[in-house]
Amino acid sequence: MIDAAVIAEDVQRALEEDVGSGDLSANLIPFDVTATATLIARERCVLAGRPWAEAAFKVWGSLC
Repeated sequence: MIDAAVIAEDVQRALEEDVGSGDLSANLIPFDVTATATLIARERCVLAGRPWAEAAFKVWGSLC
């Protein structure tokens, strides 16, 4: 199991790099709009990075 502190540090660094610097892709969705996504797989699969994605969305949601 991966340490939650490691995940939190990774997410913090990633958000500072991508959002803090004014990343152009961060501006694709207006700040006041809620976006959703659906992952569709044709076969059973392993979703890598789920703990990081969940942590990033949780942090980002608390900033909005």
